[in-house]
Amino acid sequence: GWERVIRYLTDVNGRAVVHDGGMEKGTLAIRAQGYGRQCVAWPPESGETTVTLVPESSIVGTIADIEQSSEETVRITLMFGNEWREMAELPRSGDGRFHFDMLPPGEYLLDVPRMIQKTTVAAGGGAEGLATKPGNPAPPFNPPSNISISLSEGESQVLSDIHLYSV
Repeated sequence: GWERVIRYLTDVNGRAVVHDGGMEKGTLAIRAQGYGRQCVAWPPESGETTVTLVPESSIVGTIADIEQSSEETVRITLMFGNEWREMAELPRSGDGRFHFDMLPPGEYLLDVPRMIQKTTVAAGGGAEGLATKPGNPAPPFNPPSNISISLSEGESQVLSDIHLYSV
């Protein structure tokens, strides 16, 4: 978790002076609307660090049969290596849509518990569903639940046809 969060705004030239605020070591997370987030080690080795942000990428999708879930909410997790993870909780009574934005280019894993069907990708490729065939849930049944996604700078991936198996 985050023990302490300090926010800074940039000037019109995109510069910010960040003081350590007594923090000896940590990670500086940089976020700006329309750009992919960046994380850099704090404190910088030299007195000044320049971070160049790139246009954001995004992942959007739909769990087609979320109302079939045995849980009140379905929690999906997006992982970016060992750097960070982000979760979305989708209510069973909702439409199953999810959206992750402000993403930098890179390799991601999207964990969707109880997924059974290969995910399809609209507009361009870059995602691969790891799943099993529906209709074979003999106990103990634990299907793979990760979707591998490669994002380029400024790219948006649309995932559809994600289905859950019943328990």
